[in-house]
Amino acid sequence: MIKIFTLSFTITMLVTLNGVAQNTTFDSIGYVQLQTGKLLQKGDVWVIRVGEGNNARDYAPVNLTGNMQVANQDVVFSGAIGRTAPNVRLAGTPLKIHTIRRLYKTKPGDKTDRMEPKKNAINSQTDSVGSVSGGKGKISKIGDTWVIDQETENIRYVPDYLPQDFQVQGLQVTFSGTIKKSDPNVRIMGKPFTIKEIIAEEEESFDINNVQEPLRDFYPIDSAGYLQETKAFVKKLSPNDAVFYIEVGGTRYLPVVLPAEFAIDNLPVYVSGVIGKIPANVRLAGTPLEIKTIRKG
Repeated sequence: MIKIFTLSFTITMLVTLNGVAQNTTFDSIGYVQLQTGKLLQKGDVWVIRVGEGNNARDYAPVNLTGNMQVANQDVVFSGAIGRTAPNVRLAGTPLKIHTIRRLYKTKPGDKTDRMEPKKNAINSQTDSVGSVSGGKGKISKIGDTWVIDQETENIRYVPDYLPQDFQVQGLQVTFSGTIKKSDPNVRIMGKPFTIKEIIAEEEESFDINNVQEPLRDFYPIDSAGYLQETKAFVKKLSPNDAVFYIEVGGTRYLPVVLPAEFAIDNLPVYVSGVIGKIPANVRLAGTPLEIKTIRKG
């Protein structure tokens, strides 16, 4: 299995992945990173379909939460790929989701993508005066109008249509679209805007309790280099100790966070990550390592 981490005081995710698993025994063998797909239901099983036609591939997530079970919802996701048992036919390749975000894209010529103009509200002309690509913003509601505030640029956009799933006060989003020309005779609360793509994000605070005990008082640790992916062994510091280190050749690395499924004594792995500095006057069992990728060897 390959697992990708971003260790910081804030981790961006959409959902807490603690939903009821679908009936699949999971044995991870790989990783899929930031794929775009569509949620579909096959009988009583939810799948994420990537691609179309003969090139389509279905993933059957084992931990898709109820609030994400929306047919035809476009999503961006990453996670661990599971092994399919011999002689077992499944709805899709097993997948343990690590991150999933709702994705909205406008469809060319889809008239249902537009709200009826409100009286005394936006009366923008069809001319485009600019565009936004990958902008970061926050959803707010002013009166009965939903807007996107791009606080870093001190700009407010008023979309002609905002999908219902995104009508959440304070929701952080990444968005792209077209800025429309506004009628100079109409006073509006922001720039008229047509969304082409919008991705919802929520922030979840980093849990310092996940950091291994020897490093908890020194995290975050300054970077001293990078360990390219290499073969290694996970080892337990002592039989009665809950601390694990990773041995590469004759060097010991002390992982800041080691996923539970890799906390196995003498487990062969391939690992990469950021090498940390050992704090002055501190004795540790190994050099700190913030794991970026790890998979069973």
